[in-house]
Amino acid sequence: MLKTSEGKWVLFTKPTDDQPAEQVEHWPVDARILLKNGSHTTEAPEGVAVVPPVQPPEHVGVPTAPVVTMFEAKAGDEPPPGLKRGRKE
Repeated sequence: MLKTSEGKWVLFTKPTDDQPAEQVEHWPVDARILLKNGSHTTEAPEGVAVVPPVQPPEHVGVPTAPVVTMFEAKAGDEPPPGLKRGRKE
């Protein structure tokens, strides 16, 4: 069964006299009901081209920003009373 990156299920409507079969996406809770009722199927009917859903890239590169090694503060930027080195003491 095909699934989208959002978690939706890819189903196919069953062809009727006035409607051809088509590919549709539904949330799992709705898809289970449609499959149980028999109006949709997980298999593509004959003559329907399966279009795979768009997927996000599997690997995204690591950020290339330089690592900060020295922090500077302007004169007058003193920590509030009771705070030393970033935590209360």
